[in-house]
Amino acid sequence: MVFFASFYALPLEALPGALLAMAMGLIVSYAVGFLFFNRLRLAASLQFGRRMDGHRPESRTEAHDNSAEDELAEQFHREQDSPGSGPDR
Repeated sequence: MVFFASFYALPLEALPGALLAMAMGLIVSYAVGFLFFNRLRLAASLQFGRRMDGHRPESRTEAHDNSAEDELAEQFHREQDSPGSGPDR
């Protein structure tokens, strides 16, 4: 709303200059961000790509449940691999 109000308050002669200044500011800010914040840009693009693929971050509860399941699976495999626990005892 403030964006449009500022254009309404400007005289018509200043409008092309204001648009040009905004366009130049956008280009300069993009160039600075691209050059100096490459690591953040790459991380953001990776996160965006993962979101678009349908991945979502795990909640703390999901992480706890997954670790509990992994521990049970490891315990099961240790019991199966221990000597004397096979079907031909």
